[in-house]
Amino acid sequence: NVAARYDKYNDVKDSTTYKGSLRWQPTSAFLVRGSLGTGFRAPTLSDLWTPQTVGTSAQFTDPAFPATPNLQVPELSGGNPDAKPETSKQKSIGIVFSPVPSFTMGFDYWNTEVKGILSTPSTQEIVTRFRAGDSAYAGLVTLTAAGEVEQTKAILANVGSAKLAGIDVDVNYREAVA
Repeated sequence: NVAARYDKYNDVKDSTTYKGSLRWQPTSAFLVRGSLGTGFRAPTLSDLWTPQTVGTSAQFTDPAFPATPNLQVPELSGGNPDAKPETSKQKSIGIVFSPVPSFTMGFDYWNTEVKGILSTPSTQEIVTRFRAGDSAYAGLVTLTAAGEVEQTKAILANVGSAKLAGIDVDVNYREAVA
């Protein structure tokens, strides 16, 4: 099987995603299957266009000034018209073995990678990652001349990624009922 999809959006880039899968069953007792694909999740209208406002941040502790916990500063929050779509790649391969009609055993390996995960980081995360030198958080903190946090920016951003993998095991036994 092969499939492709094209999505056109006014507010974010267009996307073409695909999926391909195959199944090979040389005997009734043995099956091999596999798939490859890509994914795309556009930001919602709320993600993009919720008005940005300045309020008070959640409490945080600045790693540069740990003796002063529970700080609060002005914080800009809301949507982000510059948010980009999340993208993903998936792959799997598996086998199914059924030596008798009443027993089936399957093993599948799967792997998924997601890039550009949309998230609104917490104030503590913003300040901690900024102090650690993480470039994704560089523009989210404003400092005073003394180097203290003056304001934070907690808006939706593409700050995450994930790599997930696993093995699924499926064993079934069916007993005939008379």
